[in-house]
Amino acid sequence: MVLDAGGSLVEAVRHAIGRLEAICESLDRTAVATLLLGDGEQLVGVRWARGFRPATLYWAPFKEGVCLASEPLDGQRWKDVPAGQVAVARAGQDLRLEALR
Repeated sequence: MVLDAGGSLVEAVRHAIGRLEAICESLDRTAVATLLLGDGEQLVGVRWARGFRPATLYWAPFKEGVCLASEPLDGQRWKDVPAGQVAVARAGQDLRLEALR
C-alpha cells in the first residue's frame, strides 16, 4: 500500500498491521510492534503483538496538544492506549481512539 497525499494514516496503520499479521501467520512467528505515523496534521499510534503482550503506548493531554510516548514522561496524567485501538491526535482536538479492526 502506498499512502497518497490525503490518504488516511489510520488505514495505513491498519494495512501495515494486517501485513505483519499475515507474515507472522505464514511463518508461524511471534512479533511485537509499536507504530507512530505523522503527517504534520495528525499523529497516529498503535501497539500490537502476536504471541506476546503488546509493548506500552501512552498518551497525555498538554495545553499545546496531545503527546504519545512509549512510557509516561511525568506525573499522573498519562493514559494507556489500549491494545487493539488506534490513537489519533490532531491539533486542537481531543485524542480519539478507533478500533484497529
